[in-house]
Amino acid sequence: SLPPTNSPTITNSPTKSATPSSSSKPSSSPTDPLPSSSPTKSTNPTQFCLDTPNWKDADGNGCDVYRYYDGCPYADEYAGDIGPASKHCCICGGGSHSLP
Repeated sequence: SLPPTNSPTITNSPTKSATPSSSSKPSSSPTDPLPSSSPTKSTNPTQFCLDTPNWKDADGNGCDVYRYYDGCPYADEYAGDIGPASKHCCICGGGSHSLP
């Protein structure tokens, strides 16, 4: 072995490094999982609902009034000409859950 010197020496031969270079080759196993071939149900699905258009209860109130008061404790007692709020207003558990 040679004694240390104060001046560097230049060589044309490569040296090994403990740190990987940025040009390392990609891994053969991906880190992101692939999409599943069997779908799963969401525990928090998006709810879709449409109130029955122009529905009114016996007092002439529409679904907007039930939504405003945030509840339907008397929804079945004030049924309109085509039925109660519980069948026609989303806030009361009614309405349509599919697109027309």
